[in-house]
Amino acid sequence: MLNYQFKDKFLLLEAFTHKSFKESFTLTAQYEKLEVLGDSILDYLANSNLIKYTILEKYNLEERMNQTHITEEDFQPFDAHNAKSMLTKNYFLAKLVCLFGLHRYILYHRPLKQLSLKELREIAAKEQA
Repeated sequence: MLNYQFKDKFLLLEAFTHKSFKESFTLTAQYEKLEVLGDSILDYLANSNLIKYTILEKYNLEERMNQTHITEEDFQPFDAHNAKSMLTKNYFLAKLVCLFGLHRYILYHRPLKQLSLKELREIAAKEQA
């Protein structure tokens, strides 16, 4: 999916290990240590793409002249802030996790039963509220 070969497979295991699994199976690592780094990377990607595809787009005159429909610039700086906020909210990210099927690989401790997609959606909906 990522088209990336991990040199340290332990990092991948750590990234997909929930605190409940770590505590139940006495592991030494879980995702919270990587969360700060992940949040920073997510912020960088969201911001750089919002700038690239919105603010800087108007300065690429050659590309704009080749567009079929040229619209007036109506993008405001607060739009970037709002868009970034939406892209980095937990409920949106939870939907992406489900969409890409990554939820199947998350290690967590819940005796006899895994979270269903419906339960993941309910959790995401609660965080959205």
